Amino acid sequence: YTSLPAETGFDSVLYCLRYQLTMLIKLFLSLALLNLLIGSGQCLEDNTSEPEYSSAVRGVIHEFVTVLHSMQSDTSENIKSIHIATSEYLRNMQSATSVNIQTVMSALSLQSANTDANSVSIIDTVDKNNQILQNHSELLSSQSELLSSQSNEISSLKETLENINNVLAEIKNNTAYIKPNMEANNETTVMLDSDIESNIDISHKAVPSGFTSYNDRIVLLPTALGGTMLTWSDSVIRCLHHGAVPFIPKNVDDFKYIQQVNSDIGSGAGIWLPASDQGEEGVTKWTDGTDASTTLKLFDWMSSNGYTANNAEDQDCVNVWTASDNKLEYDPCTRNNLWPMICEII
Repeated sequence: YTSLPAETGFDSVLYCLRYQLTMLIKLFLSLALLNLLIGSGQCLEDNTSEPEYSSAVRGVIHEFVTVLHSMQSDTSENIKSIHIATSEYLRNMQSATSVNIQTVMSALSLQSANTDANSVSIIDTVDKNNQILQNHSELLSSQSELLSSQSNEISSLKETLENINNVLAEIKNNTAYIKPNMEANNETTVMLDSDIESNIDISHKAVPSGFTSYNDRIVLLPTALGGTMLTWSDSVIRCLHHGAVPFIPKNVDDFKYIQQVNSDIGSGAGIWLPASDQGEEGVTKWTDGTDASTTLKLFDWMSSNGYTANNAEDQDCVNVWTASDNKLEYDPCTRNNLWPMICEII
């Protein structure tokens, strides 16, 4: 008889099964030996006396029975060992399996909870990021609109500045001409100053060549002295070039005079007036810087472009146009197919 090995688990069960098979083989061999002994006993019975035979047989049988009892005991012990080892292995397997299942279930539950928490956290983060992006987009859109508005204002101011610079450059270029002309006409200037102070009638004033008189005012008509169609700014410069200033209508009679001059020029003609809102949109002023709104409201305006309805942003300068029944309207100051404004010496 050999004891079970120290292994546990399934390896121990296999060893026990192998051992039991070995014992069964031994039992089979023992039975075969018993059969051989019985046959030998029969042979001895034929050749030996009864007492000797019986004694020999009983001895052999006793030894054999002893071996059988020993084998039975070993087999029973082995079966018990196999049963115990198998039961222990199954219990261990069941316990380990139960623990593993519980561990896996706990891990899955924890993982599921973490996954849910992570999902909620990710969704919150995405929502916050989307809100931040939306706020940034709205801010960029607002800044873009502000920049566009400022760009338009800068462009308008730049254009106005260019016009002013052009006027100043023209004035500077013509200073050499104006100054000698004024010096040459110094006698006339002195006479005019004297006439104003003493309220002498215009008939006593000297009227320069090319000029004419209107209601005690010395004026230069648009077509006089080689006059040609000009832009609004060039029209102002023309007056300065001849030692005069733009003619500003002070009442309805003055406006009717401008209408008559325009009609005399011919069909389809137009004359600039010394009024514009280039400095501030919607605030129309004369070239001397005084407000023009009160006087202009007394005059006839085109129904689609009336003074009270104001004017478009790119139409800042006033003119009277034959095609519109000699009524006033606003046009772009750069328009160059209108006759220059009437000038006067003051």
